[in-house]
Amino acid sequence: MTLGRAVVIACVSAALGRSRERVPWSWAAVLTWGGLRGALSMVLALSLAKDFPHRDILVNLTFAW
Repeated sequence: MTLGRAVVIACVSAALGRSRERVPWSWAAVLTWGGLRGALSMVLALSLAKDFPHRDILVNLTFAW
């Protein structure tokens, strides 16, 4: 399941790389492992630095889903 998720993230990242909306490759590991459990997603969102761009939106989206 995790391998499938990594493949999908890599494909989407590559497809978005051709547009203005880019996902940095350094985020691939976090996106891959972040979907294991809801609690892990919440911890990852809350562990972002206070000055991280769009942190508030990410935290709200994580808790809303």
